[in-house]
Amino acid sequence: MVTLKFKDVGQGDSILLIWEENGRKKIGIIDCHRYQGTNPILNEVSTIDMDFDIVFIIISHGHQDHYSGVKELLNYCKKNNISIGCFISTLHSTQFEFLKITASRNERKSVTELITMVNALEKDGVIADMFPAYNTIIKFDIEDFSLECIYPGQQNYTTLGNQLNKYLKGQIKTQPDLNYISTIFKLTNRSLYGLLTSDCLKESLDIIEKKDQDIRNKELHLAQVPHHGSKNNHNQRFWENRKRIANCPAVISVGESRHSLPNEEVVQSFSDLGYKIYSTNYIYGIKSYIEGRNVTRDYTYALDLFGEAADEYSIKKSDQFRGDKVFHLKETSIDYIPQS
Repeated sequence: MVTLKFKDVGQGDSILLIWEENGRKKIGIIDCHRYQGTNPILNEVSTIDMDFDIVFIIISHGHQDHYSGVKELLNYCKKNNISIGCFISTLHSTQFEFLKITASRNERKSVTELITMVNALEKDGVIADMFPAYNTIIKFDIEDFSLECIYPGQQNYTTLGNQLNKYLKGQIKTQPDLNYISTIFKLTNRSLYGLLTSDCLKESLDIIEKKDQDIRNKELHLAQVPHHGSKNNHNQRFWENRKRIANCPAVISVGESRHSLPNEEVVQSFSDLGYKIYSTNYIYGIKSYIEGRNVTRDYTYALDLFGEAADEYSIKKSDQFRGDKVFHLKETSIDYIPQS
């Protein structure tokens, strides 16, 4: 059985996949962000009490809330002789040109140091191989499932590079958005699929809808809400048109930030469409949506001694809005696993 964990890393993404193959534990990582002085992905990996391999480390795109913990993770692997099958990212020449005009000096330095380390570890054999994140190329077999990159493609990198050149020449005034090449991964088997959308744009979802047969024909069992619930990245038509299970989980990785995510309208939209919201933190749009609505079957107000509604909620079964969100991938379902 495959375990999928959306780690609580505050404002950012860190996803961990764990499974077994021939009696040996396998690990897959999509993004790795430091949080409150710790590294939640590394903390969990370092407590595994049996031999394991890291099959892949994927960096969805070059924003720090998706890769700030990767160097620390790589150092741990080198020190403890842990092999890494593939390092996959969108960190390539187009992005570096982009960072020259958009990122701070420290951010540019951080990305440069990360790539330098990755290159050195590949030379030393710690990392077996490196690939850019391309659709049609990146695919991993994970028990009965496959994890497949379905966005971006080569044309998307080219488009971002062309936009950047036009911006630098003053031909367009709008600064290109690095999230244009943010990855989308599909977890699928014969009958169902889930989507890991990172910080993808609205138009990225339109592109995969047109190109991917699984998205058009199979049943959606799990969705990651793009860009931590940002309104600018919310494609309501795409999510409305999906063939999906009732109460399909929609997971939001989010924490304290100046962006005040998730946006309440996005939370409301997913809920109105029949998705069941899960979040790593009870914050901003999640909190305002829950506390501003009528109590539903999932919630009951905690009453104080005077019989009045208290400030805190008592969740009947489990808290959907705090901490890691854990799912088990099965042949016919993707099941949410409450955490104590």
